[in-house]
Amino acid sequence: MSSQDSCINGPGLTKTEWELLLDAIHAYNHNADYRILHGKLAILAKASGVRPKNTTLTRGEAGRV
Repeated sequence: MSSQDSCINGPGLTKTEWELLLDAIHAYNHNADYRILHGKLAILAKASGVRPKNTTLTRGEAGRV
């Protein structure tokens, strides 16, 4: 397993934990840095099998992951 795999799967966040994290970061979406971070976390959540709610990514945000 590569370090990238362990980084994605290592924390073992639950669906509720992912949702809490995404909701908290989403509150700061007026700030471009937080929008980028939210987009990256949403992609990681999806890769972990969690379907984030209230997630809209622009091509620019999705491309920065």
